[in-house]
Amino acid sequence: SLHASMISTYYFSDLTGLSVTVVSAAEFPYSLLESVETGTVVIAVSQSGETADVITSVKMAKQRGAVVIGITNNVGSRLALESNVYLPIGAGPEIAVPATKTFVSTLAGILMLASYTGIYTGKLTTSEYKEIVNSIKDLASRVKDLIPDYDSKISKLAQELHEYRSMYIAASGITYPVALEAALKLKEAALVHAEGLQLGELRHGPLALSTLGFPIILLEPVEDAAKPLFFKVLREIENKRHAKVYAVEIMASTDHVMVNLPLVSRHLYPMIAVIPFQLLAYHVGVVKGLPVDTPPGLAKTVVA
Repeated sequence: SLHASMISTYYFSDLTGLSVTVVSAAEFPYSLLESVETGTVVIAVSQSGETADVITSVKMAKQRGAVVIGITNNVGSRLALESNVYLPIGAGPEIAVPATKTFVSTLAGILMLASYTGIYTGKLTTSEYKEIVNSIKDLASRVKDLIPDYDSKISKLAQELHEYRSMYIAASGITYPVALEAALKLKEAALVHAEGLQLGELRHGPLALSTLGFPIILLEPVEDAAKPLFFKVLREIENKRHAKVYAVEIMASTDHVMVNLPLVSRHLYPMIAVIPFQLLAYHVGVVKGLPVDTPPGLAKTVVA
């Protein structure tokens, strides 16, 4: 939910002109609570709607006069009950502990919320909002057609990557949070120590730690301004000659492509870019013989 919320800052900035501050629910009481006053809008995101840190932060914010919008996949949850308004993402039951479809559905819900808000801030027209909603629906159909190809390619890659205990995943722009989410999924489902990084930050220390054959996955940014950095980092890794680089690309323009993503709008790109990484975490976990649906030491909801 935190990584989906990080992507929301791009949505709200682009579509509403509003500045949104994202913070972990666990840190909210220590960092932003004092700035909450009557009329402050707090958007609380929790797929289960039962996470203890989220519920505690929501109650604290309401005591200070905040208006709470809850985004959850559980309409009967405590978050839904505590919110002034709640938005169900409607992903259906997700039995596995690692969140996959609920992550993508949360992004869709936040994008629709930001787009609709943009009508009232004067950034969007009603017809533009409807176009965004229709583009989300169209993306769902495209994803259904793409998954078999992704699954085939990623399952083969998993045979190569399952022996590694660590790896880097780097991205920039609106997909930087996707790199963080991808690393989390690999930790949860495959027990791989994966680290999500911003492309520029990869050059400041982490790259120096890479050893012979160390896997680094780069996610091509959708923003034109960020593409030069993507190719610059790619060349630097190639020049080191010991790290093994893989790329998730929009157009198969390098020799390192592992999955080729379709060209979609900036706001839809995170929803489709995260899927290959979800599949990678799943297949690496399966190859390693791990219980990917119920990873050891993890619970679907932390309620205390």
